[in-house]
Amino acid sequence: MTKLLIATVFGPTKRNRTWLNLQTRFLSQTTKEYKQVAFLNGTSKKLDIEVLGRSKQNLGHPEALTEVFNLLKETKYDQYLLLDSDAFPVWPGWQSTLMDHMNQNGVQIAAPIRLENLDQHAHPCTIFMTGKGLHETDWHFQLGGQTNLMGQKIKAFTLGEFPFLPMVRTNVYNPHPIWGGVYNHMFYHHGAGSRHAHTRATKAGIFDHFLSDEDHERIARRMFKALKTQPEHYIGKLLGLR
Repeated sequence: MTKLLIATVFGPTKRNRTWLNLQTRFLSQTTKEYKQVAFLNGTSKKLDIEVLGRSKQNLGHPEALTEVFNLLKETKYDQYLLLDSDAFPVWPGWQSTLMDHMNQNGVQIAAPIRLENLDQHAHPCTIFMTGKGLHETDWHFQLGGQTNLMGQKIKAFTLGEFPFLPMVRTNVYNPHPIWGGVYNHMFYHHGAGSRHAHTRATKAGIFDHFLSDEDHERIARRMFKALKTQPEHYIGKLLGLR
């Protein structure tokens, strides 16, 4: 039996085929014994991947992930990896290394914490969990009720409160302070991969002294082009291998 089930949420964007191709490419380079499925959230475009579930309407991020988790709980795998469409593993052998880290710290779940975005909560762009972590955790997907590193109340999307291994940004090279994050040198998350290149930290004005609104969009476009045309070179540079 396949030990790892990987599920990706694809929304209504023209970039879906590009993201799927990149995910498939890097999964084949970094991951063993897995099955890959998709949840189609408000998109009717056909993708070359097994469909776990779908919604004709765009449910929104919390609602779509709630649907995905309900579907995942009907399955039995040793491990699960839930990905945003613009996220994928980039480090060969990440599974065993990450499980070692989780076992050492007595947790069943790992997820990025986007300190660069002033966040203090687990971010759902990449959620890795054991079967126990999936089936025995009281998951709550919701917007709002969080406090950022500046003590401000924010309307962020969170997974609820539970013990998890935080994966922090470890880029050796940063083309942008928010986008293109590599977490624990294991997972890449493009960020704003299918929307405008702004987030809470950029809107807070903390980068305004050296990056304009136009700069954020320009850099995001340049990063996407580099990832699409030279993916291994681009990722290798972020990891400090180029």
